[in-house]
This record gives sequence, structure tokens and C-alpha cells, in this order.
Amino acid sequence: MQKIRDKERESYLEMKEELDDIQKQIDDELEKYYNNKSSKAKLLRLHEKIYRQYKQMAYIKCDGYTNEYNAILNYKSYVKKQINYIEDFAEKKAGKDVKVETKLLEAQEYALKYKSEFEEIIKEEPKLY
Repeated sequence: MQKIRDKERESYLEMKEELDDIQKQIDDELEKYYNNKSSKAKLLRLHEKIYRQYKQMAYIKCDGYTNEYNAILNYKSYVKKQINYIEDFAEKKAGKDVKVETKLLEAQEYALKYKSEFEEIIKEEPKLY
């Protein structure tokens, strides 16, 4: 059972690394955009790049629902939301509506929250189930 839990944790950590990499790209490009050093065209190119990266991410190996599993899945979900909102925002699908931009920034906050939550949980000893 311990070996199974260790392998699961390995897959969680691998996924977190990949999500962190995508999140950093999003953060960096949005910071450039808001400092007028980038454009919506570049955001769209970023979307294409990170969407491919997201699709090729590691899969979670999990036989049961653990706290780590829930936290990493929430993190993954909010990174995906950001990817979707970046596309909408960059393509101006929202027109004059700022809702998409607001949702993008909200998703960023939640991703950070779940990332932190996962980092705290993973410090604990893995519980056997």
C-alpha cells in the first residue's frame, strides 16, 4: 500500500511541476500585457502553446480520492480555466464586456490558492487508505 501511495504522490508532484510551468508562462505574459509590453496577439500565441502543453501533461495515477488528489485536481482545473479565458480575452469575444478579463484574474487567484493548498498538504505524511 505504501508503494502505491508513493507512486501516486510522484504523479501529483510531476503534474504540479507541469502546472507551475504553465502558470509561470501565463503570469509572465499577462504581466507584460498589463505593462503594455505585449499584445493580445501574443496572448493568443501563448494560448496555443500552453494549450498543447496542457493536453500533453502527465496523468494522475490514483486508486482513491485523497486530499492531495483533490487539491492538485482543483489547481489543474483553474489553470485550464485561465487557458480558456486567455483565448476568449485575446480574441475579443467579449467585445466591450470586461467579464472575461475579470474571470481570468479570478481564476489566477484560485489557481494560486489551490497550488498553496497542495503544497501544504503534500508536506504531511501520506495517509494509507
